[in-house]
Amino acid sequence: MNECGIDCRVFRRIGLRRLGILRLSVTAFAVLTVLVFPAAAYASSPLCSEANIEAYFRQTKPRISTIDKASFYQAIKPIFREYESRGQHFRGTDAILDRWNSDPRLKDNRWLAYILATSYHETARRMFPVREHLAESDSQALRIFRNSKAYNHTTYWRKNRKTGKHYFGRGYVQLTWDFNYQRADLRFNNKRKSDSFYWNPDNALKPDRAIDVTYDGMVYGWFTGHCLLMHFQPNRRADWYNARRIINGTDRANLIAGYAIEFLTAIDAATQKSIQKPQITSVTAPSIAKRKPMTGATLAAMEARNAVKRSDTVKLASDQSDPNLDEVDEPPVQSENEDLPPSSNNGMETAFEKLHSFFIWISPALSCLVWLLAKLASLLAMMLEWISDGLIWVSEWLTQLGAPTDEQTTN
Repeated sequence: MNECGIDCRVFRRIGLRRLGILRLSVTAFAVLTVLVFPAAAYASSPLCSEANIEAYFRQTKPRISTIDKASFYQAIKPIFREYESRGQHFRGTDAILDRWNSDPRLKDNRWLAYILATSYHETARRMFPVREHLAESDSQALRIFRNSKAYNHTTYWRKNRKTGKHYFGRGYVQLTWDFNYQRADLRFNNKRKSDSFYWNPDNALKPDRAIDVTYDGMVYGWFTGHCLLMHFQPNRRADWYNARRIINGTDRANLIAGYAIEFLTAIDAATQKSIQKPQITSVTAPSIAKRKPMTGATLAAMEARNAVKRSDTVKLASDQSDPNLDEVDEPPVQSENEDLPPSSNNGMETAFEKLHSFFIWISPALSCLVWLLAKLASLLAMMLEWISDGLIWVSEWLTQLGAPTDEQTTN
């Protein structure tokens, strides 16, 4: 064996081994980036931690108004046809409004609007707890899943080996996946199997339990890591589009944002009337009786502003405030998000929160970029491997051409 052949074989062994290690390292780095970056971003979210949300409740004044249901339904009937006649959806909506009125810590009307819009969409406009596909029973839902090709590659609806139950969507917000049913048990400290969502998933169809899951999951963000406070912060513009991530990514985000804006119009009208006729008198607040009553001109101006809100479904990140209407002679209602402690970060985004928000939104794009670079590096390594094979073949061929034959050697 000549020296060139030995050198070429050594180059082949060492060079290709290094190329293989390089390809493996780049691929492993890409996989870790794709998995770790988004998980780290959402797991470390400071806004949706339970401690931060409880601090927000403590540091802001309790709500001094309630939603007048008669006024709410009067305002919502022209928008949603389902409310033109009495039906079961009224009882479901009543339950959501009653829960809101019973908890004065919940003070941002945009939260209630998005809870109503999500329930309206997820229940297919029924506004009461339903099974996925509006099935009347679990067996009917399973037949729909088995007969649909779209669910052949999904697993969330299949039987759990431990419990023998199926964890498809149920309730107002379609609680899905077995781990979310387990989270609900942890949140509500369910000890008995009869009370458990995990061991008895149909508990999520009971109206009072479904309301508990809806409010707790959306307020504290344990469905997906996103919470209402993340997208509806005091004194900041509402992020109607990305609020859909509280439930299910950005699926039908524009549609649900439009519903929420319409609900907010009715809620604002019902809240103003409720302030004139207060139902909560135990909260220490400035005298409501001394506030200037609403006039016909004021109501007309509010209707004009609400019309602007309803037409603003394209710009889903706006806070629905028209600067040309801010000077309307409205009652001097005290903002429920004012007088925050100077040390509180509510209503102001610190440098850390800005950096964290940027990291959350840039992490998916960064993950895709790293994955693409890994693929390019792998392709480059493969091309280098082909080039090295070609060079080895050429060198061996040239060596054979220049090598003396047996006859020349004997002569």
